[in-house]
Amino acid sequence: MNKHTIARFSAFVCALLSTGSAWCADNSTVLNFANHSQLVFSDPVAPDLAKLFGPGWTHLTFISAAGTRSRVVPDEALTTDGGVIFSLPIKHATSADGRYIALNLTRNGVLDADESGKSTTTSRQFCPILDTATGCVVRDDSGDICGGEWDPTGNGWHDALGSGKSKLVSDISKPTAKDVWTRFSVSQNHDIKSLIDVALGLDNLKACDPPSATNQRYYSQIEAALSRTDNPTPSNKTTQQPPPVDGGQPATVKSERAQLFAQPSVGSVHHGYLIRGDHVTIIGTGNGGWLHIRYERSGKPPIEAWLQSADVTH
Repeated sequence: MNKHTIARFSAFVCALLSTGSAWCADNSTVLNFANHSQLVFSDPVAPDLAKLFGPGWTHLTFISAAGTRSRVVPDEALTTDGGVIFSLPIKHATSADGRYIALNLTRNGVLDADESGKSTTTSRQFCPILDTATGCVVRDDSGDICGGEWDPTGNGWHDALGSGKSKLVSDISKPTAKDVWTRFSVSQNHDIKSLIDVALGLDNLKACDPPSATNQRYYSQIEAALSRTDNPTPSNKTTQQPPPVDGGQPATVKSERAQLFAQPSVGSVHHGYLIRGDHVTIIGTGNGGWLHIRYERSGKPPIEAWLQSADVTH
């Protein structure tokens, strides 16, 4: 797929777009909302990656009416190993009251080689719902619920699960700094990053629960905890070396996206991740539910990295 194919794709989608006004170009597309906020789709998928995963955009930026910018899921950049591709929302993506929009993205990955020695790509559609007033991603759903539709009035969403009932998006509980800190405080997991990931990142948490006098102490505690995980002490590194596992133990990734780490610490993010169905060999263990794994790749050197035990079955 060349740049002209991507440009034709962009023009085709722009022609179908029915979510308010839009300005389209080869390298970016801007959606304008009645409340003066914007969504900017930019950086089209490179031709070599488009051959693997399909066309679309690799960056989505929310710009508030006040001009504040924030990236949507910025930690899932597209590489040859996979990542997120954004597509323009088409046909009735915005709620009747204009407040919310159902985004359209896929999370992509590369499965390990089959018996023929050929690797295959896989993708899964997600339909996060974004508040166009704040930039908060209210929820990040996948599957049948993405086949739903908005009520003719308000912001009720009918999913495709056959319940016949709609749920007001405005009533959905949004992540808060207090909830994140409270869950971390009572958890046996000493890495707060996993809870931040559930909230789709610290920026999204702040969009959903803006810092204020009432929650500032929670944000201070969260950021201090993040700083500790990003800068592990030398003693942590020396006490979590992998004990040997004779012959290795086979395991299968069960998470949609299992982030790899260079060390048994969330502050040591490894380039790339595995997806559901990938097969690995456990070659060691660490404290706090960490597994040292080896991932065999066809025609390439194996990857040795760390991941969380909750991401695999073994």
